[in-house]
Amino acid sequence: MLDLGVNIYGGEVLSSIFFNSRFFTDLQASLLQHYVLDNTVTLSGDFEIEITTTISLDTFILGGETTSDWLTMTAGGELYWKINNQNLVSTGLGLVADKSTLHISRLRRVAGVATLYFDGNIVDTDTGITGDFTVSQIGAITNLQHFDGIIANLKITDQGVLTHDLPIDEDRTNDVVVNHVSGSLGGELLSGPPSLMQDNWTSPSDGVYVSDGVSTVERDLGWLGMLVSGNSYLITLDLDWTSGTLLTWTGSINIPWPQSSGRHTLLINQDGTTTFNVNSGASVGNEFVGTVSNISVKQATGYATAAAITSDSAELFTQVGDDWLGVKLANSSTFNFTTTSNFEQVPQVGSGDLVVGNTYKATAINATANTFRFRPFAGSYVSSLDLTADAQTSELTWQGNQIGDYELSNISVKRLLEVAP
Repeated sequence: MLDLGVNIYGGEVLSSIFFNSRFFTDLQASLLQHYVLDNTVTLSGDFEIEITTTISLDTFILGGETTSDWLTMTAGGELYWKINNQNLVSTGLGLVADKSTLHISRLRRVAGVATLYFDGNIVDTDTGITGDFTVSQIGAITNLQHFDGIIANLKITDQGVLTHDLPIDEDRTNDVVVNHVSGSLGGELLSGPPSLMQDNWTSPSDGVYVSDGVSTVERDLGWLGMLVSGNSYLITLDLDWTSGTLLTWTGSINIPWPQSSGRHTLLINQDGTTTFNVNSGASVGNEFVGTVSNISVKQATGYATAAAITSDSAELFTQVGDDWLGVKLANSSTFNFTTTSNFEQVPQVGSGDLVVGNTYKATAINATANTFRFRPFAGSYVSSLDLTADAQTSELTWQGNQIGDYELSNISVKRLLEVAP
């Protein structure tokens, strides 16, 4: 890890050295959070899969349609790939659950020889590995044993062709996981006025459609024969929402749009109709009232959707050196407190944002002669704080070593994701 000192990690003065920013999503197994590919990937010949994760034991990183194909980290700390019921398992890796270090796992099969890598090192090789390897879920298998931690940067190469490049770096304000491979998103399909505009819809101008929510029977706004059943499509539109639920019918299910105004994106798997539509509600009393405009419909390949994941799970990080720093957690840059006894602990009000077990970079300057200690971390009493350690409590708590006043400034507490060498 590159340690550039208090001012840099305080994040106030060194924007010129920041190389990159991105979101990481911290999956919570207890909430069954994971990702689902738009279509199952089937790898029959030579292939390579690379993925970046933290360490979550006895959970699945990737899963296929059945339990014949997977990538997991075993309860015993080994990396375990299963390909068409054939096993590749590391020996002596000894992984320990850790949500603060990013590691790269890679599987390569060439002419039946499968090689398993972890952080660039070969950890297993087997010959005669044949048959299809399938991937349909990220962070689970058949919706079971969900991953607990960060998954990012999935790349799938099929017979020398990169088919999937999923950084999984979205802010999770919608459910779409973007495939960055060139050509994964087709041209615009929607053109002209709708061929179906039922009772509650009006169009005051081209491309603008208003639902009054009055009709309780015929509520469709649709373009007939535009889509192909079995394909996936990325739908984007502007929504001026007043009330109710706007839905899109895929042929088998209605998918709801967010109940908020703004530009929204939805990934759908068309599975029974060639019509693209939005409809103004499936139940009486919940009819959509508002305006839809600037609709875009494009065929998508290799995309995924986030299941049960909200924006609360995604955090913005900035790259410093090889590592990543999250947003500042302290609720202010200064904090004054007074102790009335030696070694008194004083919580910083409104700062309960730490996750126990996560690693944080903490910096602060003490404007007084009295020395203090930052309680979520182990360490000696200091006049100024600059340390990296795992949080032991969820709240910022300061402890003075003697009676007196403390004036802390330039407080910065940020989650740290280290990249394994």
